[in-house]
Amino acid sequence: MQAGIVLFPAIAGVNDYIRLRARQLGEAGFAVEVVDYYDGSAPPDLSSPGKIQAAVAALSDPDVLATAHAACERLRTRADVNGPRTGTLGFCIGGTYAMLAGSSFDGVDAVANYYGTIRYEHRTQSKPVSPLDSIAALQAPMIAHYGTADRFVPASDLQTLEEALQTAGKPYELFRYGGAPHAFDEDFRPAYRPVAAREAWQRTLTFLDWYLRRNSK
Repeated sequence: MQAGIVLFPAIAGVNDYIRLRARQLGEAGFAVEVVDYYDGSAPPDLSSPGKIQAAVAALSDPDVLATAHAACERLRTRADVNGPRTGTLGFCIGGTYAMLAGSSFDGVDAVANYYGTIRYEHRTQSKPVSPLDSIAALQAPMIAHYGTADRFVPASDLQTLEEALQTAGKPYELFRYGGAPHAFDEDFRPAYRPVAAREAWQRTLTFLDWYLRRNSK
């Protein structure tokens, strides 16, 4: 039985890496809708950490989640999707959106989060709800992957996330990869860690297969 996946890119948007992951999901038997933050346009200037942070801050969470909800609904009506189950999968800010989607609207049956931001320093119109605060409303099981050398997500945040997941009472699997930095799955960057990336991907496919295609509610 084929299930649907809403795929959230990192801040760089829909690039060759995300297209490859979408193809691999298709080869694994999932129908995929990719969320394009920039509507086909080039991403903003990401040439420095400050500019990356500014680009993340400028993304409107409500707008992205509305786009994701529409993608989820499309998957439910696609001819190549056999059954109503849909999961979310995202990388970096996309991992954050995968979590937020699982807490924001009905129809998400599994969440896969690669090193998504766990808490926002400031709440703004574009970032009205911190991801950590959304966990109480999480409606689906979640798998999460983080490196122990991630400079954007400290170990204390991971501990807090795990405590929130336990309190939410949903099944979860949280994996820590020793020595892996942020973006360890991106094979075109120096941060790439092949062993961690391979293990995380296989675990993700197993997780999505179980919760979206095999395990009955």
